[in-house]
Amino acid sequence: IGTSYLNRVFDPNDNPDNVFFSSRLSFLGFVAPRLEYRFSEKWALESSLTFNHISNGGLQQPNKGMNYLILGLGINHYLNYTEFPEFEKEQFSKEWAFYLELAGHTSYSETAMRRKPSFSVFSEALRPINRIQGIGAGVEMVLDFSLPVEASRAEAFMPAPFLAHHFLFGKVDFSQVMALYTLKPVGYNDYAFYQRYILRYQILSSLHLGVSLKAHGHIAESMDVRLGWKF
Repeated sequence: IGTSYLNRVFDPNDNPDNVFFSSRLSFLGFVAPRLEYRFSEKWALESSLTFNHISNGGLQQPNKGMNYLILGLGINHYLNYTEFPEFEKEQFSKEWAFYLELAGHTSYSETAMRRKPSFSVFSEALRPINRIQGIGAGVEMVLDFSLPVEASRAEAFMPAPFLAHHFLFGKVDFSQVMALYTLKPVGYNDYAFYQRYILRYQILSSLHLGVSLKAHGHIAESMDVRLGWKF
C-alpha cells in the first residue's frame, strides 16, 4: 500500500473524459503472490501475478480508479547461498476474539455543497484458522450525514452484516470484508454489496488504530480512520 502522483487528471474543460482520476495524489494498493523454483544453489525460476489498484479513495470525484494485472516471469541469481534455519512450530490460539470499532470520515454533500461527516460502528467475531489467517463475521452500522434524505436522517442509517478474512502478521492485521446492505437510502447506489479493506495496527494489548477503504465493485467510495478494542 502506498501513494502515487498522477500528472493527467480530470478537468471539466481540458480533460473531461478522464473519469478514472480526479486528484493528483492518489493511493496505490497491490498484491503480488510469487512462486519460485530453485534448480541450483544460486539459480531459480520465478513467476508472479500482481493485481494493482489506483484511486483517491473517494476523496474527490470522479473516481472510478484503475485496476490492472501484471504477469511476471523471470530468473533469479543469488550471489550468496544461505540455508534457511528450521524452527519448531509454535502452538497458536484458536479462541474467538471480538472487535468493536468506531470509524469516521467526511464526504461531499451535493445538497449542502460542503463536506459532512459519516460515522460507523463495526463489530466482529474473529477466529484464527492458522498462524497468519483468520475468518470473521459481524455487522457494520453506518450513519452518513452527507446523503440526501426525504424526511428523517434515519433514512441514511445503513446496517450491513458481513463476512471477513484476515491476514495476521504480529501487530498488523489486514482484513477484507464483504458486506450486504439490509437498509440504504433510495437512490444511494445500485449495489447490494460493498467491500471494505481494513489495515489495523495494535498500539496496546487490546487497543488498535486503523484505516479502511470502502468500495462498490471496482469503484472506491471513501476512506476512513478507525479506533477499536479487541476483547
